[in-house]
Amino acid sequence: MGNILEKLKSDYEYYVYKKNSGAACLKYHFQYNEVSVNLYFDMFDTQLPLLSLVLIYNKNYYYTSLNVSQFDIPFQYLNQIPKEILDKILDSNRRLVEFFNKVNDELLTVMPVNASYDCNFFDVFKYTNNKENLPFLYCLRHQRMTDETLNLLRVTMSIPVKILRAIQSHNMTIVRTAKLKYRKKLTVVLKEYNIAMD
Repeated sequence: MGNILEKLKSDYEYYVYKKNSGAACLKYHFQYNEVSVNLYFDMFDTQLPLLSLVLIYNKNYYYTSLNVSQFDIPFQYLNQIPKEILDKILDSNRRLVEFFNKVNDELLTVMPVNASYDCNFFDVFKYTNNKENLPFLYCLRHQRMTDETLNLLRVTMSIPVKILRAIQSHNMTIVRTAKLKYRKKLTVVLKEYNIAMD
């Protein structure tokens, strides 16, 4: 298995920077057992590359960020996925290994679509009650980050545990948003509260 992050960065550099397209992200799309699989990658924050997964089956939607820095593991945990979608992507052993193998293969071999975040991306937030697992960093809030939230951010995003612990030790938590116009880079969010990156 090749290095997913390096391939995504290379695609992003070619399709967004070199072609000067002005696209906000790259989109990779395929069907898996009748489920529409949409992967969005962007480097708005070069220190925190974002790989988002949107699954759509009938009128069921699911969103999660994938920890692209650890994407060479066989599968990642999909928290609170609707049963209708989960039943379609589980393999014969009732696991997600085959699904994530397909995701890895697609990301390594398929050419992306040069895109901005589209209605499939934003509809997932409109049609679900997901108000916590959102894609973009917005700010910090004065409330101690729970260990559950810390673990979710560790598993789904590329934020180093050391930084998450530093935020937690300041009795703060990360607030995320689905609104593209409000997103901020990690360094900007941390600087507002004098939390060091290293």
